[in-house]
Amino acid sequence: MADNSTILEKLDGLVARFEEISTLITDPAVIADQKRYVKLTKEYKELDDLMKARKEYIQLLGNIEEAKNIQHVLGQCQCVFTVFREVYRVCEVRPIAGSKSHLMIFGSRFYGVDNF
Repeated sequence: MADNSTILEKLDGLVARFEEISTLITDPAVIADQKRYVKLTKEYKELDDLMKARKEYIQLLGNIEEAKNIQHVLGQCQCVFTVFREVYRVCEVRPIAGSKSHLMIFGSRFYGVDNF
């Protein structure tokens, strides 16, 4: 598969031509030359389809990057969850009488934990 940057570079090179044709097909002199106008409008249509595909491609690359970031964050959350689960497994949690707080007993240490 081709490199994403190479594909984008090729498509970016066509953006200037698309913009040029967009301007040309509105020029009264070009409109008067029907042969040239028809040729340019056909090229415009082809490039318009490519510009739409380019836009979608860039959006998909962004979505992939976002998915990778989410995956990374979820991986970090999984690590934190694993640590918490292990700490909880070896701890004893007791409610503190008359309070919403709890006492977490970890070995010989005591930690106050609110709303546990």
